[in-house]
Amino acid sequence: MKSTIIKYGIRSLIAGLVLFGITLLLSLQFEIGNSELLGYAGIIIALSMIYFGIKAYRDRVNGGTVSFGNALLVGLGISAMGSLGIAIADMIYTGIIDPDWAVNYAEEMKAQGVEAEVYSTSMLGVLMFFIAMFVGMIITLISALILKRKA
Repeated sequence: MKSTIIKYGIRSLIAGLVLFGITLLLSLQFEIGNSELLGYAGIIIALSMIYFGIKAYRDRVNGGTVSFGNALLVGLGISAMGSLGIAIADMIYTGIIDPDWAVNYAEEMKAQGVEAEVYSTSMLGVLMFFIAMFVGMIITLISALILKRKA
């Protein structure tokens, strides 16, 4: 299980860094609402490794069977690594590429009548990690339900 999590987790981490990084750079072209949609698309694509990791564990490592619990463990491990990649990409973007992002976002939210705080780059990274983990948990649950197979 550990080797599958590491193998697919690294793939998800790299995909998270690259794909979410690309979506962040592309978001410079769009308004915030459209940027959020693009960002979630990048997260979902990067975390698609969860499905493939659970399937590989079931078919190649575990002889064609996997319990729901083991599928959850594999998926959450991969999700954590992919979420880390997404958080790192977010921190690079908000800390180096667009350091005024948090201030601009808070101002735009205030203009829409929503109170928003200005967070530090590290806090934005932590928030992005947990947002991606939440999406990863949903993908893990769906994948585990689809792929579970008893002996």
